[in-house]
Parts: sequence; structure tokens; C-alpha cells
Amino acid sequence: MGGSIGLETGEPWFVGAGLGRTNLRPYYNLNFDPNDSWTISAGHRDGSGRVLMAFMVRDNRENPDQRHVHLVWRQPLERGNHLTADALWKKGLVEGEMIQRWGFTVTYDWPRFFVRLARDPKTNFTTVDTWRFSAGTRF
Repeated sequence: MGGSIGLETGEPWFVGAGLGRTNLRPYYNLNFDPNDSWTISAGHRDGSGRVLMAFMVRDNRENPDQRHVHLVWRQPLERGNHLTADALWKKGLVEGEMIQRWGFTVTYDWPRFFVRLARDPKTNFTTVDTWRFSAGTRF
């Protein structure tokens, strides 16, 4: 089991904070790893839907050396489409070795569909380097 809570305030400049906690048993989720963590964020949204934000997710329980830092840019395009780019820097122990790696995600959104390409080095702080391609719909 796990859960998280996040709060955000401000417009057009904003700041946010969050906390995640689990029962330390394995489970499947769509949240960040680490899940026992705190999150801080800051950014700016303009009237056109453009967003620039930075946030950090840092383990606060079992592996306090693990952190993800993201810089996210979302750009509105014609006909309700959007382009989102997310640069990732991660640092933490992987099998006793301190790693620092860069990754990225690029997403193209139509009003009802999306496609996404991501590179996640040392996925979930393991030895696995992952490429992901996703496509989906919103309902």
C-alpha cells in the first residue's frame, strides 16, 4: 500500500510540496520511485498554457541518497495540441555505487490522444536502463 499528498499555491508563479509514504512492501504503482519521499516544486504558468517548472523528488526513508530533479517545459500548439519536454537528472546508490545520470521524456498531446518517448537510466535505481514508448487516449 502507498499514498501521497501534494499541495500547490500561486498564480502565475507557483510553489508546491508533497509527501509520499508506503508500508514498505512491494506493490505496483504509477508514482515516482522512490515512493517514500518528499517533493518540492516551483514554476510559472502564463495565460497561453505555457508552463516551465522544476521539481525534486527525494527519498526520505530507506535510501535518502536517491533523488530525481526534473525541468519540465510545456508548450501549447495549434488546434489544442501540446508539446512537453522533461529533462531528468538522477543521483543515488545503485548496488553500492553512487550514480548520476541524465534522462528525458518528450510527449506530443492531441486533444484526445498522446505519444511519449522516454529514456530512464538506472530505472528505479536498478542496473536497468530503459527506453519507453507510450501511446494512449484520454477519457
